[in-house]
Amino acid sequence: MDIEKVLRYYHEISHIPMTLYKTDILTEEFQSRAFSPNPAQYYIRSIFTMDPGVDMDVTITKDFLMCGYIIDRESGQIMVAGPMLEFPCTRKIARAILDDMGEPVSRADELVAYFERIPRITLTTFVKNMLFLNMLINGADPAENYLDERLHSLLGPEVDIQNQPLHILHNSQDVERLMLSYVEYGKVEELTQMLRNHKSIDGSMGMAGNDSMRSFKNVVVASIALVSRRAVKGGLDFETAVSASDSYLQKLETLGSYDEVLELWSQMFLDYTIQVEKIKRLNGKSKLVQKISAYVYEHIYERIRTDELAQQLGYNASYLCRVFKQDTQKNLVDFINETKIEEARRLLISSDKTIIEIAIALGYPSQTYFQTVFKKYTGVTPVCFRNQ
Repeated sequence: MDIEKVLRYYHEISHIPMTLYKTDILTEEFQSRAFSPNPAQYYIRSIFTMDPGVDMDVTITKDFLMCGYIIDRESGQIMVAGPMLEFPCTRKIARAILDDMGEPVSRADELVAYFERIPRITLTTFVKNMLFLNMLINGADPAENYLDERLHSLLGPEVDIQNQPLHILHNSQDVERLMLSYVEYGKVEELTQMLRNHKSIDGSMGMAGNDSMRSFKNVVVASIALVSRRAVKGGLDFETAVSASDSYLQKLETLGSYDEVLELWSQMFLDYTIQVEKIKRLNGKSKLVQKISAYVYEHIYERIRTDELAQQLGYNASYLCRVFKQDTQKNLVDFINETKIEEARRLLISSDKTIIEIAIALGYPSQTYFQTVFKKYTGVTPVCFRNQ
């Protein structure tokens, strides 16, 4: 069998990055854009070293980065699949991956750009792809319960949602409120973390149709309506939101499995949230303003001083403030406070945290000062805002 030809065609069909090795030597690479060193090669090392007698295996990191390997029994060549992600690669995730690999975290933007060119995929789908490819190359027929057992070993039985998808979709009012707040305020990192950890989503569900699949889809239909409205409230153009909603509804009716519907549901939440996040962040003309905006969002739960911010970015504080003002027509201190107060508004709506807890969390030195700043930018006190 021509392994190179098989992998080339399979990559074109699945879009999964593939690399081919003979012993430790890279002989062929199939991916739209390479990142060196290959993260998959790094993470594969552990499982391959532990059990080299196994023809195929997969692994997943704490950030849901997936990769796997297959050994061709005839030639001894090693096929490495991945890296793939189930959720968007944020700069925080990129830095964690680079830190694991011993690479400079300054390459985070480069790694994020790499993953943006790779389609996201669920762990279940990734394992199925590996099983199929192993059957094609080695003729290996997996054990009947292999998929469930492997998912359990990678994630733990509590996270396996295949048999209880309705339980995940229909959540308690508090969780639903929290997830919708993530959409409205463009909190991609928080939503991604929640979707990764299905154990944090709890609730029960009544039937919304005559059968379980129809009931499942009806809940998703309701979710699409709620999420699109929250995205509009967060600043997304109405026509864009409606167009996306129609697209999700049409695709929903073509799906026939719980896994596919659940994947669409998760993707819908993420897509709307990502679009709102792009609107929330400053789109200044200069890259420096974009770096400032990214820094403020990433350190929103810390006390941010303009001189420390400037030092972290390698600039003089007065120069930084001047460039920011010229490019955005906004004072940098105002932008920092507005961003923090926007997050305070979200927490007042979606959580039961006290005023003092929110003030401390956002890095304000006292509740009194926080209340003064909050009223300056909203016109009301935190207590009045929560009561409204």
